[in-house]
Amino acid sequence: MSENLKNIDIIYRKELGDYSRPAPNEVWSNIEMELNQSKKKSYLSFYKFAAAIISLTLIGSVYLYLNKNGNIENIPVAEIQSRNEIVSIPERAEKLVLSEKEVQISSEEKIETKVNNSESLAENKEEVKAENKEFLLIADERNTRDYDKLDKLESYPIFMIVEKKDIKIIDNRKAKVKSLINSIPDINSNLALDNFSDKPIQNKNKWALGGEFSPLYSYRHITESVHESDKELFNDVENPVMSYSGGLNFQYKAMERLTVQFGVYYSTMGQALDYMSIYENSAFSLVPEENKDRYITEYSLDNSTGGIIFSSEYVFVDDRAERVSNLTNSKSQVDISNPVFNNLDAEIEQSFQYIEVPFLLRYKFIDKLIDVNFVGGIGANFLIGNNVFIDYGDGKENIGHTEGVRDVNYNGTIGLGFEYPLMKRINIRFEPSIKYYLNEINPTSQVESHPYSLGFYTGINYSF
Repeated sequence: MSENLKNIDIIYRKELGDYSRPAPNEVWSNIEMELNQSKKKSYLSFYKFAAAIISLTLIGSVYLYLNKNGNIENIPVAEIQSRNEIVSIPERAEKLVLSEKEVQISSEEKIETKVNNSESLAENKEEVKAENKEFLLIADERNTRDYDKLDKLESYPIFMIVEKKDIKIIDNRKAKVKSLINSIPDINSNLALDNFSDKPIQNKNKWALGGEFSPLYSYRHITESVHESDKELFNDVENPVMSYSGGLNFQYKAMERLTVQFGVYYSTMGQALDYMSIYENSAFSLVPEENKDRYITEYSLDNSTGGIIFSSEYVFVDDRAERVSNLTNSKSQVDISNPVFNNLDAEIEQSFQYIEVPFLLRYKFIDKLIDVNFVGGIGANFLIGNNVFIDYGDGKENIGHTEGVRDVNYNGTIGLGFEYPLMKRINIRFEPSIKYYLNEINPTSQVESHPYSLGFYTGINYSF
């Protein structure tokens, strides 16, 4: 059995020697497809080869054309002229300016070359000479023109135009810095620094002179009292009065929005004493002059700003309290029901006149067509007048003064200022403000009283 297996291939050959089986159709289709692809590849290879040959031919032609001998004898005269028109002046001076000798030498060499190459054509020699003579004339004329242009070119002056530019240098450390750099035209193109300054620009119109006037609402504020009843009484029987203030001021613009103001003002302050009846003694005008002293009485009148001492022929009666004291004992008994006494429709008014020297700061927080300023500061008030008047309505009569009033008082000021420009340097101002005395006006009074005023200042400023 093992022998038979060894010879199994012989058995198969004997049995299947003449057997054959046709190949499947798919096999022949694949073979045909492969044959077609090989044909296509051969066609593509041929096209690539042809394109390479054509490209090399074009590149070679261009190279030969660009590297062709460029001697002037091989270039037509018309082409030389066209080239000379295109080439710039420096290139003409360097390449295309030919001397007469060079043109003759090149022309003779060209003639000899033609004669040696064509000895059998002697009749053409005359034509060649005539052609070269014409060429020499054209070249000589062209050469002469080029020399003339070169001479003109050398005679032209050369100008160096250097623009002067302003270069701004900005220093970020300051809001306003103006710098100037000037360019100096020199052969080395150096730059020089001129008029440089790191100082901020100074605004014009730093100073202003103004004048203003205001009616005042004048009264006082009682802060402390020995007896609370005295504070309530004075607040009940005393009234504010209308006074006025006006003067000149100077202003200095220290910063963009900050202005310092100082000046000199005249101002009045005071109050009215209400619930006081004043009677006139009609017999006073009938007695002889030497007997009138008998009808003059000395009084004292207490109020929140101090005691008033005065002498008068009138009779004063307090309708609400015992503020009035008759200092003349012999005249203490007065019968006001007697027809000789006439009731005057009048009131007593205290008045204090001051020279005020304010020092104010003005901060502009709205800078528009109408400027709005916040105003604040202090002032010193120097007493120059201390009077007590009887106000009849159509006139006043001075009857005395207030005892113990300070000669110098200090006030604080707060206000809001509005400014509108009338002209280039002239502004109109409207400024409501409050002034309050920082110290009590009279240290001897039984209450601590601080005068204050509310004003609406109106004025004009002139800037310079």
